Amino acid sequence: MRAFLGVLLLVFLAFLAFPAHLALAQERPLCHDWTECRQFALKAYADHDAEAFHDFARRSLAAGPPRDAKAMFLLARAQSLSGRADDAVQMLGRLAQMGVAPDAEASDDFLAARSAAGWPELETTLKSLRPRLRLSSGAPTTHAGETASVAPAAPAAPAAPVAPVAPAAPAAPVAPVAPLEVALRIPATRISPTGLAYDHVSGRFLMADGSSDKLVSVDELSRHMVDLVKAESAGFRDITAFEIDTRRGDLWVVSAGKPGGTDHESVTALHKLQLISGRPLAKFQPGDSFGDTRFQDVAVAASGDVFVLDAAGSRVFRLAPRTTLLRMACRLRLDHPVSLALTGDRAATAYVAHAGGLARVDLATGQSTRVAASKALRLDGLERIRFDNGRIVGTQREEDGTRHVVSIRIAGGRAPRAVAIERLDSVDAVAGGTLTAMSGEDVYFLTREAGHGGEDGEFVVQRARVR
Repeated sequence: MRAFLGVLLLVFLAFLAFPAHLALAQERPLCHDWTECRQFALKAYADHDAEAFHDFARRSLAAGPPRDAKAMFLLARAQSLSGRADDAVQMLGRLAQMGVAPDAEASDDFLAARSAAGWPELETTLKSLRPRLRLSSGAPTTHAGETASVAPAAPAAPAAPVAPVAPAAPAAPVAPVAPLEVALRIPATRISPTGLAYDHVSGRFLMADGSSDKLVSVDELSRHMVDLVKAESAGFRDITAFEIDTRRGDLWVVSAGKPGGTDHESVTALHKLQLISGRPLAKFQPGDSFGDTRFQDVAVAASGDVFVLDAAGSRVFRLAPRTTLLRMACRLRLDHPVSLALTGDRAATAYVAHAGGLARVDLATGQSTRVAASKALRLDGLERIRFDNGRIVGTQREEDGTRHVVSIRIAGGRAPRAVAIERLDSVDAVAGGTLTAMSGEDVYFLTREAGHGGEDGEFVVQRARVR
């Protein structure tokens, strides 16, 4: 009898000693390949399940391509979040040995790693690599992940002295010399893309479908397209623009009714969604006192402030973090504004594309300064624009209706000036227009190839490095 009781006691003690996270691991779904494991890892991160995040990130690295920088960086993040600080430092060190310099100093996800004994030495190594190579983490605080592939860091644009509007020797546009590569091919589908974004964390391209006012996502590895969120659940009208907040894992969408519609049809709104799942989180609308409004573009500052361009009222609205009220930031003294791009300065300034060209705007006062250029550099016809490292990148419509993706180098100072324009695409006309998005130093643009025998051609996302 005593022997039997002793066996029961041993079994009970073994049960108590069995780690809870191992028991939970038995309940987790099985992933069948490394891309599926990565998706499970990202889902676990969105659910704040650090152990599952680590488990799936580890499986993805083990089953995927050897020495894959994205998978290694994903696992390092999971190791830090799950309390394996020393392992995270070792993984980041392996990346550094490969010549990859992850930007882990600013992300809250690497707080544990930065407290490890080996961090100071690793930090010194990373800083020595960064002038040559960079792998940006995007510093998300509630958003997982791996990032874009290793790339040469872009040198800062040299400051140029303020010059008169019409110099004696006007500069000529830079020829189309930017190297292009195909980032994604999507088989012909029935969607009509009207917007494009790239989420470097999950490795997905997001597109707005103009035919059904929904958002779809396309995995860059599997090319599998799924509906992210439909108009019925999010309350979208026509999706006019959307922007990813990589720091917080949010997706901001602006939509509006068709111009000239009834009062009900012309409702415009700013929508907040969870980036990973597409789940609608909140909806913000201007008050009736603002009169006619049509949200045309949206941009997110590093502080978390969201700025929305109102094309109908020529205004910029601001939604401060942790607030629910849209306030007017400033009134624009520009003709038909179409897009705004934040500069990243603490003073909250932005470049705004409008019918007459390009202007730099103080978002606190609305004061605008025209961006000057020589006659050889056209600044009219700009559509969606974004700003990075002294450059405006966007789509420009030519007088004959064709579009080009362009990179415009800006010399700052009190009198901003465009000093060069580089065409990033090598085509003069694109069926259905050209859609652009920026992620770090890369610009992506979507085109559609001509089909054969009356069939629709593939959508092609091309990538160019902005230097």
